[in-house]
Amino acid sequence: MAPLRLPAGFSQRDRDGLTIIYRDVEGAWIEPLLAECPVGFRSYASTPFAAGRGGTRLVENEAQQVVVRQGLRGGLPGRFLINLYFGFAPRVVQEIEVTEHLRQCGVAVAPAIGAAVQWLVPGCYRSWLATDYIAGSETLGSWLGSHVGSENRRDVLRALGAAVRGMHDAGVVHPDLNLDNAMIDANAEPTVTLIDFDGARRVSTPPAIEPVLRRLQRSANRLGTMISASDLEAVKTGHDGK
Repeated sequence: MAPLRLPAGFSQRDRDGLTIIYRDVEGAWIEPLLAECPVGFRSYASTPFAAGRGGTRLVENEAQQVVVRQGLRGGLPGRFLINLYFGFAPRVVQEIEVTEHLRQCGVAVAPAIGAAVQWLVPGCYRSWLATDYIAGSETLGSWLGSHVGSENRRDVLRALGAAVRGMHDAGVVHPDLNLDNAMIDANAEPTVTLIDFDGARRVSTPPAIEPVLRRLQRSANRLGTMISASDLEAVKTGHDGK
């Protein structure tokens, strides 16, 4: 495989139809873990992980925990192609670049540690992305469902709006920001960490908050989670810095 254009601090290793991408400072332990993505982590403990899309797992060795998400197609293509992608520039590389850009801009994201790309034939691949595990947090959808009428509900939603504003100010638009890819640590002052930037892209003009609010509403409807007009207004208030 030809060298990929990776962010500074990341390297690439190719072996037996598998391209492994890893953050240099993590290479000693993450490379062998990523090598097992196609076979299901036979040498590691792994459990399904609630956040992100289906196919996401929490994988552990003796000292580290990492979240590994398999790339899955959405919409109509997802019904037929499921986890197959085409091209010679894997989109997981763009996700690493966007996530790393946001991290360097000070936005709270789950940092990318590495990725694995399995080439089935030239130009056709499956992929996996590994990110830091955020201990002590839960998805916004889960938190909202168990904190109806909570005193700090508005504070949490304002914190979400502020996190989205940071992402927008960094020039990134998230195509599918929903209740399952915002992680909440509501202890003390609420902290929101954004995850799953598959398909996210950098733009020249900061995006508006209204499309995000509509996606959050659709996500709540899909999950059966209560989200009110005042909840969405709290998100907008946090985004606008009011």
